[in-house]
Amino acid sequence: DDPTDAYMTAYTLWGLAEAEKAKIAVDKAVLKKGLKYLGDQLATQSLRDTKETYAKHRLVYAQATLLKLLGPSAADSKIRAEWSELLNGTDTEPTILALIAEASSLRKFKDLHAAALKQLAALAKSGQQGVYFEHTKQKGYYWYSDRDEITAQVLNAVVGEPAGEWPQLTRGIITHLMTQKKQRRWRSTKVR
Repeated sequence: DDPTDAYMTAYTLWGLAEAEKAKIAVDKAVLKKGLKYLGDQLATQSLRDTKETYAKHRLVYAQATLLKLLGPSAADSKIRAEWSELLNGTDTEPTILALIAEASSLRKFKDLHAAALKQLAALAKSGQQGVYFEHTKQKGYYWYSDRDEITAQVLNAVVGEPAGEWPQLTRGIITHLMTQKKQRRWRSTKVR
């Protein structure tokens, strides 16, 4: 039994929201209570105080989930400010940028969305098998820990981007992921 925390709450809420999309009955009171808890937890946590990359990923994931599921709230300005500061720094991983790009797009935070996409485009790597993304740090544990998982998370964030270099990069990302499929499957379920 792990202690309750914002990341696990966000991950559970995301799963419940996906179940709802699939027309599975989900108790609205549970979602409401979970979103309140998540909002309360995020009000006391700050990216500025978070140094380790995996911990930043967990916090940005929780923030992005709150933005996606709650709608406009008092948390918006705090999260926007923290993401803006993070995007102005030099220590941003593609998985974090993808989370920011996706949630910013949904919430119409155009400045953050554009900044996250610009940084993601700069991190794109091309090879014979297409376009891929990988961590900028050599060591450390990440939930999205390998090239294919990272690339799949970026694809999820940019798949509908119509402007700039993204249509071409998206084709390259899909090419890369398809070439990684062996015997009709990928090594990780996180790539699907």
